[in-house]
Amino acid sequence: MKRGKKQAFVGIVKPKIPQKKAAAVSRFLNLPHPLISEILHYSIGSNQDLLALCQTCKMLYNLIFQHKSIWASLFLLKFPNSLSKLININTLSNDLSHGIVDQSKDWKNLYLSQVKKNQEAQIKKLTTQLSKLTLDSTCGTMEKAMKNVKPKFNWRCGKIRIDIEPTNVVYFRSGMTVKLSLEQTCNQLGCLEASISNTRFPIKFYSQNEKMLNSGNVHAKKCGNAVCIMLNENDITFMYFTINYMDIIPQLTKYAVKPRRDDIDSNFGMHSYTLGLEIRTPLTSIETIVFRVVDFVPEGNFAIFYSDELEYKINKNKFVINWKTIAFSGKIQDVCIVDCILRSEFGEPVWWISEADKIEIKERHGYRGDVYSLLLQKDQGEIELFFVDNDAWELKSIQLRLSLSYISSIFVKS
Repeated sequence: MKRGKKQAFVGIVKPKIPQKKAAAVSRFLNLPHPLISEILHYSIGSNQDLLALCQTCKMLYNLIFQHKSIWASLFLLKFPNSLSKLININTLSNDLSHGIVDQSKDWKNLYLSQVKKNQEAQIKKLTTQLSKLTLDSTCGTMEKAMKNVKPKFNWRCGKIRIDIEPTNVVYFRSGMTVKLSLEQTCNQLGCLEASISNTRFPIKFYSQNEKMLNSGNVHAKKCGNAVCIMLNENDITFMYFTINYMDIIPQLTKYAVKPRRDDIDSNFGMHSYTLGLEIRTPLTSIETIVFRVVDFVPEGNFAIFYSDELEYKINKNKFVINWKTIAFSGKIQDVCIVDCILRSEFGEPVWWISEADKIEIKERHGYRGDVYSLLLQKDQGEIELFFVDNDAWELKSIQLRLSLSYISSIFVKS
């Protein structure tokens, strides 16, 4: 490089570190390496902490990855039972307290391989539990299991990624709500991802169902199983995601509806189902209904189940979806969410949905009272709830429609 010429550096901005903090970091890194290792030996609590610390500077990276006593201590702390099969843990503990460690062992790889084994065992146990859960129609069993599983969620849209806090996930009997408030508006639905025991998978949206739930200064739009609050027709500022548990369980257990065969029953696949549904808002349950015997009647290309013996009276104030961001808040009237799971006579879930919709006029009957309905559609089926406005929303009947071709693909007549 020739002297006298100045080099121009463009686009690099160094973060300003407060002088006191920078001085403290500098003093720590200038300590003797054995002393730094001793400090880390007593302060690190997990491999995530170690890996995060390794990314701060090259010196700590080399020090941590090469210092066997740190990984031996972490192994002893997290997996003493597994470690006892390799070495006398009392001897190891005593040696570590005097700064002595067996240098012939690769403690880092031993520890990380044990972490992997534990994760695989945990996933296997979880998969077994969830597989049994698909056949358990006991009310509230799924909710309890999913609370124990504690799935984590993150939302991505372009370069933006938001990790959703557990407090923004609300559990119900057959489904859950994931709440997302955006500091900056976006014009896309984005992608919601779930993580359970380090297994990641996307949550599929019922994207074919789009509908405006209200309009005005603030718009509310249903995009399948997502409700988007928009400050205008495009800028999304808040979202509720409604997720059926059966949208999650198959991702882990590889559950799929398996065809069954019968050469005796002429009505095979048309009777002895059970139907469980819950009417709710994103945050509170309103009503739970279970039909123990569901028999279908063929009509055209569909199999139809209809029940008109319902008498559920629901306060209109409960059919409201509230939303709130840092700057705005509001509510959407006459809108609710329905979680639904239909099970065959063998206890297997064959159709499910979790979706929001707005109650709208269906038929006008003058003196007998108008009929309102709430319609939810997904894949090969749809469910419709019928209400009468009598100072409250009175649920009078329900109709479930499944494609006959879908039923025939599951229940095969030999």
